[in-house]
Amino acid sequence: MLDEALLQSVRMPAAASREGARRHGKRHRANDALALALFLIVAVAPIPFGSARPFFWASTAVFVAGTGALYFLVTLGREITFRPAPLASVALFALLCAYLGLQMVALAPLAGLAPVITRAGAVIATHAISIDAGATWLMLLRFLTYGLVALLFWQVAASRERTKMLLEAFFFLIAVYALYGLVALTELGDTILIMPKWAYLGAATGTFVNRNSFATFLAFGAVTGTGLVMHDIWTLIESRERGSRKALTASLVPHLVGISVIFVSLLATQSRMGLFAGAAGGFVVLLLGLSKLPRQRTLMVGTSLAALAAGAVFFFLYGGGLTERLGSLQDSIDVRWNFYRQIWQMILARPLLGYGGGTFEEAYPLYHALPVSPDLVWEKAHNSYLALWSELGFIAGSIPLLLLAFAAWRALRNWYREVADWAPAIIAIGVAVTGAVHSLVDFSLEIEGVTLMFLALLCLGSGISPRAR
Repeated sequence: MLDEALLQSVRMPAAASREGARRHGKRHRANDALALALFLIVAVAPIPFGSARPFFWASTAVFVAGTGALYFLVTLGREITFRPAPLASVALFALLCAYLGLQMVALAPLAGLAPVITRAGAVIATHAISIDAGATWLMLLRFLTYGLVALLFWQVAASRERTKMLLEAFFFLIAVYALYGLVALTELGDTILIMPKWAYLGAATGTFVNRNSFATFLAFGAVTGTGLVMHDIWTLIESRERGSRKALTASLVPHLVGISVIFVSLLATQSRMGLFAGAAGGFVVLLLGLSKLPRQRTLMVGTSLAALAAGAVFFFLYGGGLTERLGSLQDSIDVRWNFYRQIWQMILARPLLGYGGGTFEEAYPLYHALPVSPDLVWEKAHNSYLALWSELGFIAGSIPLLLLAFAAWRALRNWYREVADWAPAIIAIGVAVTGAVHSLVDFSLEIEGVTLMFLALLCLGSGISPRAR
């Protein structure tokens, strides 16, 4: 009887181990399939003009919702452990969506607390907080899509190997878009999707309508490539085997070629702030990556000088159009300054409630006046911070900023704690810096094709669990 009890005690841990391995395998296969589906969604989104129209918002929402529903059914049916998102992020996101829903409800007393008063002094009565419930509904739809995408990428980021594969795939995907942008500009008659362009002639726009949106998209690729190259260099230094060094060198060369294509295409967009934002994000990635290298001053200085020299050469060869646009920078600053002043006055007229999500195009004409030229129609605020505050008010409009700051902070923590696989973290930080800087003067993160790539790279870097020191 003693032998039987001893045998039973040995069998129980072995059975539990087999059961754990079986569940791990199921979770791994399910998340691999989810990663492929998410990659396809992010990869296709920039093709139809950056998915900057309501039809494409709805289409993306359907595909993302279908992917999420199928994944949740699989996790329930196979007893796969679901990875919960941080509670603070979920709570803030729920509050944001709830307020967008509240803006569409006909609450005349609440809306009457802050009537819409035009610049001329006319009072406009509203029955809801939002002055255009349809536009607010579309913004809620986009935010729900983004929230689900972030949650699904959070599941995918549980695996380091899968995260690295996705980062590689996204980098080369952006390189392909960069190459197409150059081909469309030089060989296809400066077209967009083989159709005549109606804006930004002479500048690379790829599949996007706006060159600045394309520039932000490319800058994300440059930041990602920089992070991958820094990790390649670190791995080469740490490697002690000649065969592995040859394999790593073979990996480094495609990354450098991809960065070169992306940077040339970025210069061809002639986007001043796009280049600056990308440089800011890339510089942060370079510094964070160098800090992980062994204390070799020669290597650190050499890498920095090589990056600067390569950038200077490319700028000299392909930056002619951008150089010409730099001459008109002062005029652009004057126009934007007057424009932003009027938006600020518009925000202060309704600082808590806002005018409704997605309603800037309808709300701004109520305040549009000289010295901002009346010949121009401003559909966007050209500053995502002002856009959020004007549409949602200071409190709700700051929630998306807090969510992104929280994700960047998690990525920074992962970089500090991680011993070896720190590339996703520094890429996420660089992407956050790039998006934050460019959003000061443009609306790239209001274009769905750009936003989905932004969320993918940010969530992969902030969602990975670091190994302790």
